[in-house]
Amino acid sequence: MLVSDYGSVFNVDTKGKPRTLADHVRALRNEKNLSRGDVARRSGGQISEAYVWRIENERNKNVSPKMLRALARGLQANEDEMFAVARGQSLRAPSAVETQLLTMFRQLPEERRDDVMRFIRALHQAHAVKEESASEKKKHKFRRVS
Repeated sequence: MLVSDYGSVFNVDTKGKPRTLADHVRALRNEKNLSRGDVARRSGGQISEAYVWRIENERNKNVSPKMLRALARGLQANEDEMFAVARGQSLRAPSAVETQLLTMFRQLPEERRDDVMRFIRALHQAHAVKEESASEKKKHKFRRVS
């Protein structure tokens, strides 16, 4: 697989959280003005129109690597991006500060890297935002109308 050009893809919602695979597929398909049938045809018959519908409507959340490749092909999208979205990873470009941190981290000796990681974990625990429980999330869930 090729390394993706993340500069052109911002796969985050308005709160900065990664979009779901369903949202990503629907957005790409609509952006390219493709029907689900178009995606199926462009995949070379490797994915069906019905399967694309199931992905977009979150009926199938555990999509195999083979189907992710077919989906990327059908949408004429980057495979790496499709796999990252399926894993729930954000595709936004790293900020200058993030790039600088990574560069400096890589220059440290291994034992100092462990120190940095312990420090970051402690900061994260002390300042991380509490995630909503599953029951709290259900209270706020709205049905999407497409």
